Amino acid sequence: MKGFLGLGLLSVLGLGACNLGPLPSLKEPLDHLDPVSGEATSWIAARENETEVLVLSSEGRFLRSIVHRDTYVDVEIGQFTADDTKMTFESNYEYSFPRETGSVRNRTGAQSRKSSREVTLNASVSPGVLRLAERGDFIEMSLLIEKLDLQQQRGRECLLLLVQLSIRTIQARIRNFGGGGTVIYLNNEAEFSGFSQGSQRIILKNILSPDTTISYESFRDFPEIELSGEFISHVNTSGDGTLDKAIRFRVGDFNEVAPQGAGGGSAERVLAEGSLKYGPEDPIKIEEANVVGGSYALSLSHPLLSEEKISWRFLQDLNLQGCYTLPEETASNEN
Repeated sequence: MKGFLGLGLLSVLGLGACNLGPLPSLKEPLDHLDPVSGEATSWIAARENETEVLVLSSEGRFLRSIVHRDTYVDVEIGQFTADDTKMTFESNYEYSFPRETGSVRNRTGAQSRKSSREVTLNASVSPGVLRLAERGDFIEMSLLIEKLDLQQQRGRECLLLLVQLSIRTIQARIRNFGGGGTVIYLNNEAEFSGFSQGSQRIILKNILSPDTTISYESFRDFPEIELSGEFISHVNTSGDGTLDKAIRFRVGDFNEVAPQGAGGGSAERVLAEGSLKYGPEDPIKIEEANVVGGSYALSLSHPLLSEEKISWRFLQDLNLQGCYTLPEETASNEN
């Protein structure tokens, strides 16, 4: 079952529903996205206050994610067309995941709405770079990842920021996530498809001492970043508690084609592989659903072995400026 709510929740939703914020119709699917067919490529632009990721599929569908430095997220999905000088984007759905404070029950959480917004922009493409009028220059994500120096701490931090962009993007598509309305997932597992492949699932258990489990199975919203594993939040009804478990990630260029002598077909070019652990050692601490303490354990198993703790504060400022240079900038500096 792909995200339809069970009738068994009717009695639960009747208890204090006025405090739960917007709730979807029991007949409405939670997930409006089906995975794309064919290849897809991510393009990324880091700005002073936000990072934008634009995923374009060979069948003419797009996902656009804007993750603000304070972790606020805006996402849209739809279709696009392109010629030599222009690109036109037509949205089907828009999503928002606000940065909220205060009691969880008074929060809206992530929400979605239908959209018919259409935008046409002047566009041009050069090796590794997409230029869109009014949005600036985007670098191909696989090229960004390839150029990260993972021997250096900053390179590993940039890798972690990229993984977090993917995590925040799918969270924006989980209806009511971050708000009291997550009660709709009580003993009712909902599934959300990755834009490129795989799935994410969410389920809430133990209403008086809530445990929320989010799990990933070969999940890719961004085709260059794959998530697996799970994390669990152990909180009380005020949203105070800790996180546990770990998410595994692989990043790279998964669109490459194997040489004919190797049988043809797709070949994976994994550029980095590792995990992000939330606990139980020095667990990430939560107060009113906000991260306030603890450490993330970042481990790499490829292309090098490394383990380090990163303060909770690091992922409170999603700033990717300085994580890459555009190809033309590199060439200019060499001349």
